[in-house]
Amino acid sequence: MTAKQIEKEVQRQAVLFEEQCQNGTAPTDGRMKLADFVPIYLENAKHRLSPVVYEKYCRMLDIAIIPMLGHMKLKDIKPIHVQRFVNALEERTTHLDGTGGKLSASTVRRYYTMVQSVLHSAYKLGLIGVNPADSDRITLPKAEEQKTEIFNDEELAKLLDCLEGEPLQFRLLIHLALNTGCRRGELVGLKKYGNKNRLCTP
Repeated sequence: MTAKQIEKEVQRQAVLFEEQCQNGTAPTDGRMKLADFVPIYLENAKHRLSPVVYEKYCRMLDIAIIPMLGHMKLKDIKPIHVQRFVNALEERTTHLDGTGGKLSASTVRRYYTMVQSVLHSAYKLGLIGVNPADSDRITLPKAEEQKTEIFNDEELAKLLDCLEGEPLQFRLLIHLALNTGCRRGELVGLKKYGNKNRLCTP
C-alpha cells in the first residue's frame, strides 16, 4: 500500500472501531495495549486540533508516553503506574530529548495531562471501566509560582523617551502593549476597522 492508502485505511479502521465501541461490538478480549490505542486516539483528536498542537501531541507520545507506558495493556494500567510515570519524569536530570536540565513542574504536568486524555478517550470508548489517571488519584508536582517583571515609573518613562525616534508603527505597537496588555501575537493580528488590511505588520 502507498502512504496515502495506508493513511486512508487507518482513518477507516479508526472510524469503524469507534462505531463498534459505540454499538458495543468492539473486541473486548483486553489485549489492546496503550501503544495500539494511540493511533485511534490521534485520529479522533486530529479533527479538533490545529496542525501545530497535533504535532506536539505526537511528539509527547513518541518520546515519553509510548516508551514508558505503551507496552502495558489498557486494562492493566492502574493509578500506581500513572503515578510512577509522573515520578519518573520528576526525577529525570535531563530533558526527554537528552538536553537541558530537570523537567519543570509545568512540563511534567503537561505529560500527565496527555496520559489522562488518552486514557479518558479509552474510557469513553468502553475499553476500560475507569480512567486510572483521574486527577484525584494522582499526586502531581506543585506548580512553580510565576514571577512577572514589570516596568517601574522610571523605566517606563525611559522607554517612552527612546520610542520618540522610532517609526510610527513601532511606537504604536509599544503604546498599545503598555496601555492594553496585549500580547505580541494579538498586536500583530490587529486589523483596521472595516477592511482586511493589517494595522501593522510583524
